[in-house]
Amino acid sequence: DAFLLLRNNSIQNRQLLAEQVSSHTTSSPLHSRSIAAELDELADDRMALVSGISLDPEAAIGVTKRPPPKWVDGVDEIQYDVGRIKQKMKELASLHDKHLNRPTLDDSSEEEHAIEITTQEITQA
Repeated sequence: DAFLLLRNNSIQNRQLLAEQVSSHTTSSPLHSRSIAAELDELADDRMALVSGISLDPEAAIGVTKRPPPKWVDGVDEIQYDVGRIKQKMKELASLHDKHLNRPTLDDSSEEEHAIEITTQEITQA
């Protein structure tokens, strides 16, 4: 949508400029020099507006060539840690369900110990 809007605006501006140039050049030959000067001035203004933009057609508009932020280096490690924590949380939920839904009412310290260890692993990660 944005591309179409920009394209249509560009086409409209070109048509308006072409109409202005053709109407000025047909009116009098003395004005042709001033029109050329106006066109040069318009081109200079346009370049002043976009001076920081790369002229490489494959480059994105307005993108400067800077190194990526420092946090980008740690993204993969963080994603791995989050995945590992999610897995541990699933294990912990399973241990809680197993402990709460046991058939007998005996207190088994093994399940409670496993729950505590898994909880510590999650909080230390």
